[in-house]
Amino acid sequence: MTTQLHPTYDVNQDPEQFFLCEVRLGGYDYFLVWHTAESNSLLRDQHGHLLVETHEQRLRKSAESQSIRIEPDSPAQYDFDKTERWCANPDDTSVDCNAILEHWNFLEDLAAWPSEQQSAYQTASKNATGVYSKLFFGSNLPAVTPVGEEYVPNWTEAELDELRGVLAAGIELLKTQIELATNK
Repeated sequence: MTTQLHPTYDVNQDPEQFFLCEVRLGGYDYFLVWHTAESNSLLRDQHGHLLVETHEQRLRKSAESQSIRIEPDSPAQYDFDKTERWCANPDDTSVDCNAILEHWNFLEDLAAWPSEQQSAYQTASKNATGVYSKLFFGSNLPAVTPVGEEYVPNWTEAELDELRGVLAAGIELLKTQIELATNK
């Protein structure tokens, strides 16, 4: 049985690109489809559930059957188990700004679905713009960091707590969304 896409997706009209993501969560690997459009989000079926598979090729075949061309790149990898371990014991010396920023951005795309607009994650994320900015600048992206310079954030306990709260709420949202998708 082929899962039908949510009606908001028109693969023939929208200049979208589709990419695989591999998510490590609860000791399992899941494959999802991330797509670009007016706003980025994760692909969902006609019921609003994430398209999730435990095997990459199964997800590629399912997408292909619906005329979705997933880019041939290797899946982007997100190890939320590692992030969850950090949340259990956050400290200012172990903040990997690049990795945490990538996870936060992934969670933003997950929460972009209308039913998630009032989630605990969205509330925590909206209230943590200062922490997000520190992560962003701490990533030292070439486009915003002058040549030869580096920004290393100093984190307060309150900021670490706020960061942990955002990530923990996001991981709970991801767990819920994967559970809903895999237990239909």
